[in-house]
Amino acid sequence: MSMSTSATSTPPPRKLRVAVLYGGRSGEHEVSLQSAASVLRNLDRERFEAIPIAIDKEGRWHPGDVALIDQGARTLPVFKDQPPVLLPPSPRAGGAELVPYGETALHKRGLPLPAVLAFGAGVLELVGGIALAAGFKARWSALALAVFTLLATFIFHAYWSVPAEQQMVQQLMFMKNLAITGGLLMVFSFGAGPASLDQRSGAAAKLATA
Repeated sequence: MSMSTSATSTPPPRKLRVAVLYGGRSGEHEVSLQSAASVLRNLDRERFEAIPIAIDKEGRWHPGDVALIDQGARTLPVFKDQPPVLLPPSPRAGGAELVPYGETALHKRGLPLPAVLAFGAGVLELVGGIALAAGFKARWSALALAVFTLLATFIFHAYWSVPAEQQMVQQLMFMKNLAITGGLLMVFSFGAGPASLDQRSGAAAKLATA
């Protein structure tokens, strides 16, 4: 009877390998170390196999140690003495699969069509950022980015609703995004500067009608 049961039982589903990258050359290097620890701590171990990859301040990749999370670590170190991490060109070749964090975060919060939303957010940030930097339709670009940033802030960085060990990092992100939103609203209120495309096109239009 036991042999029949074992023969018909289905094998457990294969875990999806998720590479969590943290650190890097950013000015928020230390914050990223804490954020990665929070991500790994809350990752569903029954569905995912976490592969932590640390990026030092010179841009080199090093393997991390997920066992530190089980030991209660709230931040992850960068082991510079470890050999560099090399991923194969295709995840199907047997390496780690890089999962877009934005799409994963949207799915975790129950938002519909996470892949579409993540792609749309990327397009908005890219196009809106270029338009804002060039001063083309700067007020409307700033308003669109401000609304997007404010929505993302309350969806992804609601620090009052997360566990105590995550509140400091999430509150930091929340306040940072509020500051960015304030700057964008200033551009919306006062418009672009004299070197912007908006100002130049306006000056050209006045000369043409003079």
